[in-house]
Amino acid sequence: MTDATTPTEPTADPAAPVEQQPEPAGAGREAARYRTQLRETEAKHDALATRLEAMQRAEVERLASSEIRLGSSLWASGKQLADLLDEHGNVDADLVQAAAIDARDTLGLEPKPWDGIIPNQGKTPDNAPRMTSWADALDPHGD
Repeated sequence: MTDATTPTEPTADPAAPVEQQPEPAGAGREAARYRTQLRETEAKHDALATRLEAMQRAEVERLASSEIRLGSSLWASGKQLADLLDEHGNVDADLVQAAAIDARDTLGLEPKPWDGIIPNQGKTPDNAPRMTSWADALDPHGD
């Protein structure tokens, strides 16, 4: 048996340098345009994230003000915004109330003042007052 040598295709050496094909002139401009778009999108994302955080903080302070005089004093207790959000990223009213009560008790914060509610304010009385006539007013005996 004779060994027949068949020509094989040359294999690429992984250590050999790969020839770089020059990029077309438009490809560099297109990549730069995408990078610029990416930077603009990231800037918008960061701005929206900042606005969302500010709105969440304002909501936490509003809810905390039901338990303490100044809602923003809640942050002095060391609570972070993430501690007061639910699993979906929304402000959890129960967590905020518990944190406000804890801050009030721990830091000695002033509780929210009484609103001074007047019972039955704005309601008409069931018994309408009796109308007084001129004759009754001028009657000296007041029958």
